[in-house]
Amino acid sequence: VVVSSHFDKEKTEMFSKMFGNTVIVDYQPTCENLISDFASRINRCLPSGIKLHSLKLYETATSYAEWFASDN
Repeated sequence: VVVSSHFDKEKTEMFSKMFGNTVIVDYQPTCENLISDFASRINRCLPSGIKLHSLKLYETATSYAEWFASDN
């Protein structure tokens, strides 16, 4: 579960108890913001000479966000 750092401490603790692994971020955790964050995190971990081409993150069966290296 990804939770905005703008939530109060009580709400953040509730999410942690209910869902286990919780990541606190400093942005609104929309599909579009999440995919950009994921691309950044993945790129930092890739070996030299390896580049991330694209990502697709589904929010529902028909709603998704796409990230392409060529656009960034």
